[in-house]
Amino acid sequence: MPPETAGQDDPEEALREVRGRFVAAFPDQCDLVAAVLTDAADRAPLEGALKIVHRMAGLAGTIGFPTVSLRAAELESRLSATPFDAAIARDLLAGLREAYAVDLMRPPDWALEAR
Repeated sequence: MPPETAGQDDPEEALREVRGRFVAAFPDQCDLVAAVLTDAADRAPLEGALKIVHRMAGLAGTIGFPTVSLRAAELESRLSATPFDAAIARDLLAGLREAYAVDLMRPPDWALEAR
């Protein structure tokens, strides 16, 4: 099946593909957010981090990472808060990484390919 049609007949296959991409990108996405939080003197870079976390909050639950979705929503709220507290945001990012490890160990049934 050509890549552009993969998953069209099998929604679970499409979800597995998106989940695989999410898993591959998650560490780098968190590292980008962490870099912004390390030097958070300006609000402009926070907008990029906010976009990353917003997309993560929306997608994660759909692809079997419910705890990541909740933690990302918490971090999104903190990134939007005024006044901004980078220390709290860094703690929430650490919690997001922990949630990922937990959710990764408990995949939904559809995420496991039939052998």
